[in-house]
Amino acid sequence: MKLIRQSKLHFQQGKSDKVYEVDLCEAGGGEFMVNFRYGRRGTDLRVGTKTPFPTSRSKAEGIFESLVAEKSQKGYRIVGASGIAAAQPAVMSVEVPRRYDPRRYAVVKRLADEAARRAPAKTGWRLSRVIWRAGAWRMGEAAGSIAALVPTLRTAMEFWCAAWALGRCGEAKHAVALEVISERAKSFPWVLAMVAEARAALLPEEEIAVNFSGAVGEAWKTQQAPVFKALVEQELRGARFSEESLRGLILLTARHGWMREVVYELVRSLPIQHGTMPFFRQVFKSAEFRMDAELYGQVVRRFELTQGNRSACWRPKGTPPTAYTATTRDYLRRRVIRHLKTAGESGEPSLFIPLATGLLVAIDDELDSPQKTFTHVFIFNPRTRKCESVKIWYPRYSNCMGFIWLLRGGADAVDLNHCKTKWRFRAGRDGDQSGREEPYPELWDQAPDAIMHLLRHARSSEAQQFALRVWRANPSFLDEATGELVTDLLASWYGETVALGLEIARTLWNPLDPDLRLLLGLLDSPLDVARAQGIAWLKDASGRLAGDGDFLSGVAFLLHEDARIAMREMLRSAPLAKAMREEVVARVISGLLALDDEAVAGVASDWLEYIAPEETAALPVEHLVALASHSLEACQLLAVRVMLRKGSPGDLPESLLLAALSSEYPAVRKLGMVLLGMLPDDCLARRVATLAACASSGVAAGVIWLLGYKP
Repeated sequence: MKLIRQSKLHFQQGKSDKVYEVDLCEAGGGEFMVNFRYGRRGTDLRVGTKTPFPTSRSKAEGIFESLVAEKSQKGYRIVGASGIAAAQPAVMSVEVPRRYDPRRYAVVKRLADEAARRAPAKTGWRLSRVIWRAGAWRMGEAAGSIAALVPTLRTAMEFWCAAWALGRCGEAKHAVALEVISERAKSFPWVLAMVAEARAALLPEEEIAVNFSGAVGEAWKTQQAPVFKALVEQELRGARFSEESLRGLILLTARHGWMREVVYELVRSLPIQHGTMPFFRQVFKSAEFRMDAELYGQVVRRFELTQGNRSACWRPKGTPPTAYTATTRDYLRRRVIRHLKTAGESGEPSLFIPLATGLLVAIDDELDSPQKTFTHVFIFNPRTRKCESVKIWYPRYSNCMGFIWLLRGGADAVDLNHCKTKWRFRAGRDGDQSGREEPYPELWDQAPDAIMHLLRHARSSEAQQFALRVWRANPSFLDEATGELVTDLLASWYGETVALGLEIARTLWNPLDPDLRLLLGLLDSPLDVARAQGIAWLKDASGRLAGDGDFLSGVAFLLHEDARIAMREMLRSAPLAKAMREEVVARVISGLLALDDEAVAGVASDWLEYIAPEETAALPVEHLVALASHSLEACQLLAVRVMLRKGSPGDLPESLLLAALSSEYPAVRKLGMVLLGMLPDDCLARRVATLAACASSGVAAGVIWLLGYKP
């Protein structure tokens, strides 16, 4: 990610000596994130983020400024800053009072009555559910009552809900209540895990106790992510990971980016079985608590698509019980819908949209290969007084209860089957969707950033169609569109999203001030109409093309022949300056070395030799070495062709000649032998390693020598 702005703050009082750093970073494609680091000065800082998923520049700037202001109010002073804030439109700040909500009032009143011992003796509304809802809605006004209730709580579920609620809506002063919960519920590991999560949220600067032993502990200290992941996976599969170590592992994901990546990969790859099930359950609850959209989406996806293990009717003595049974799986899937419903009922987009977006992005057509299915059932027809066969259709991803509910749970087109485990279309329907059927559409209408995130990153047709419907229902979303968004949409795998990108491009295009990044996106689009539009707009931008290194470098990686031909025709009438050619060569070489696509590398190499042949031939030796050692054939061929043009191969280092002669690609080895034939006899006699490689080149070497090649 590219760092745009940064503020460094320092707090010193008594024995406290702390730093807090806030970064505004560009995540790519016009999306931005606000990350932070904090801790005692001189120690390794913990990391976190204020953006569950990337957002627009203007909103990221607002989050950045509010976070810095919040820390300044707490006594921190700014000791360093870099970057410049983007120009913001002048707006009038208006304080909007929270509307009266009888449900919030009922929660606050019930908790206050319980704390004051005025609650009715019998009620159908369990106290644990009241506390849980206060936490789900982040009701800060209820935190004091919940903390006062802690000494009177009795059940483990009430303790868990109190820890959950205090961690989400409490303040640092409420950590004392967490200590009481920890002491009274010390025999319940799942309660202690939530207490640890809540304490980390309330006291972010407190050190997390880590209890990794043996090789796992060594890998943690040295931050060897691959080794650490392999060791943790081995311990989890063998059910040898202690509860305390598991709590530490999950807590550290919020403070160390590399640890979060390890846990994310474990969620994607581990089987759900005895030993790993506590890990999955804890990650699920932790992601739900922290509003970690990406991690939440992946763990829910695993629950949705992994069948439950069969329960054994009898098991030998000492054998652990079956983990992740069908009953457990169904409970977890229903819990997802229940939590999302509660978040949606709050009326707050910030409580519903992030987790919903994370789940929609996690489902992937390519990985999951969904199919639309049907069954035949017999339904009694009262008119004919006969049972008639009716075809009942099941949507794609019918087993993904939360996913389908997010897309169609607000209408009556689908319902659950008799066992409440699978979505199906109602009799007589086969899935045609004419309008918006999602629950809480008013929340999605307030979340243009989430819709743009779905259009960019969703990998299922259903999620793409949903995002398109919401976008078209909200014309005001167009005000949030940027050239970077259009570029991403034009490169989308989904055809209708590409078409939307073209529509937005036509709206944003200004021939008097052409956006070259948008133009490049059009030229690179898989949609023929979009490329034709981009080629037509090249004339509007002809006066600026020769002076923009970003654009000219991007053209090198265009895959479509019509766009490359149009650019060549354009540059014939506007040759590039030498300084610009050198800049383009440097940028394209850097891009080539980062590629893993053979077709793109071949196109980029050809463009480089066309647009700047002299500068390409003058590439320094270190660049040639990097190209020659690259895994792609096109990069190796480019290196050898440049070496052939230099005319004096005797000055080339031994490593370059060896790389060409020992390449896995015949075309590269053949050119390597041509290069070898250009060496003088005395120079060749001194290169023993080169001759050894020549001997192992086989047929290619023999052909060259038999032809008697003379330079």
